[in-house]
Amino acid sequence: MAFWDRWFTKGRAAVAVTPQDAFTDEMIVRIRQRSDVVRVERHPEHEFSLNVWRDGDGDGDALVMFLGNLFYDSRGVPPDQREERIERFLGIITGGERIEWQDAQNALVPLLRPASYALHTPKALLRRRFLPHVDLLLGVDSEETTQIVIQADLESWDQPLDGMYQRALDNFANYVEEADVEPYDPTAEFPIWHVAADDGYESSRLALPGFLAEFAELVEGSPIAIVPSRCQLIISGDGDVDSIGRLADAAEREFEASPRSLSPAVYTLGASGEVVPLDLAVDHPHYAAVRRGHRLLAADSYAAQKEHLDERHERDGTDIFVASLTLLQNKESGVITSYTSWTQTVDTLLPEADLVALGRPVGDEFEMCAMVPWPEVMRLAGSLLEPVDGLSPARWRCCEWPDDATLQQLVEAGVEP
Repeated sequence: MAFWDRWFTKGRAAVAVTPQDAFTDEMIVRIRQRSDVVRVERHPEHEFSLNVWRDGDGDGDALVMFLGNLFYDSRGVPPDQREERIERFLGIITGGERIEWQDAQNALVPLLRPASYALHTPKALLRRRFLPHVDLLLGVDSEETTQIVIQADLESWDQPLDGMYQRALDNFANYVEEADVEPYDPTAEFPIWHVAADDGYESSRLALPGFLAEFAELVEGSPIAIVPSRCQLIISGDGDVDSIGRLADAAEREFEASPRSLSPAVYTLGASGEVVPLDLAVDHPHYAAVRRGHRLLAADSYAAQKEHLDERHERDGTDIFVASLTLLQNKESGVITSYTSWTQTVDTLLPEADLVALGRPVGDEFEMCAMVPWPEVMRLAGSLLEPVDGLSPARWRCCEWPDDATLQQLVEAGVEP
């Protein structure tokens, strides 16, 4: 019986235990066995986390150990690798101290993580938006692990944030070598490369200024890239139609298969040489496939955020509806469109979607008013929506329902989904 699919019996009734519950129970047992730990308890507020007291800690000095990242990092890997990752994590967390600046400055590295990564820890992470739904974090590299830099480190080190990010990029640029890149498929009819360094920082190279641009002479057309997981960076060019299709397919497939998934989208270079989402013309043969990757990433990111916010609101007693980002696929073209719902009388947090479904109650029935493109909603009714601070990806709170005149304008701007 697989560890992740356990079923336990209680009396005569079979009780399903979630993988997270089973993992938490296992970690409690393992942490209690460590000589430097005196007490372990489930955290009363943060889901999937523990309070850990070590020798010398007072009652108010518990270490908060959030298990989300460890759970996903160790899930689906061979048993020996799983054991190694768990032991390394426990050794660092229960026995280690935060690193000082003089030791950290030369070991800072850039890290690409999905925007939902920050939801898996109660600690305030330092992060910047790198791409839609992909953040740039900072880590401190060591032989044992990569320690994520948090807000407390920034305060302790007393260093300018911009300088820390630049230091991480400079450190990493000196680390990266040409030999890290190898042909991905020598039999392909178009050039396709990948980072084969096997150092855990494969995707981080995409954050290096100029890294993707250096492939302009090695591929056909402009360079395009995918980072389906933290440990993958595959590069080709948009000059060959088949190369775009292959990267779009590989991005989604590897994203779904990886326990350390990052993005199912395809990226390219912007006008200023920055990394941007690949945006194809509607009549391009792979328009639907490339668009699909970006929409899947948005849906995955918003779904994780909605789950997190729903749990927090239930815990805090907050009565507000967190709207979903739902995907629709055209049966003929295969093109995916995202939509969300804004309903009269419902206090709602809206995600950014291609379309907004406006609806209102009429007697005992529900009336769909229109499906309106997001830009038109913001143009005509943006003043009725308030951006919510501190959320990534962004959401807007519906403060007021449109008046009759505005609603009529929205209906006229509506489209058939």
